[in-house]
Amino acid sequence: MRSCIKVKGMNAQNRIPELNGMGWSDNRIAKACRCAQPTISRIRLGISDPRESLVRAIDQLYQQQLSTPATSRPEVD
Repeated sequence: MRSCIKVKGMNAQNRIPELNGMGWSDNRIAKACRCAQPTISRIRLGISDPRESLVRAIDQLYQQQLSTPATSRPEVD
């Protein structure tokens, strides 16, 4: 298993399941980050390393969700 790129101590492979737990499907994460759903799945499973720009997009989405009240988050798909 390969290690994912870290930005400011963040690991995209760990952020995706955290977003899933907040109600975000892999497909919704992919749309929000402007990439394909299989890319998100491969990152989550540790099969591939993401580009740095995608790591930043995932982290930005995660940070936005942390600052969003739970009642405003999307429902689980």
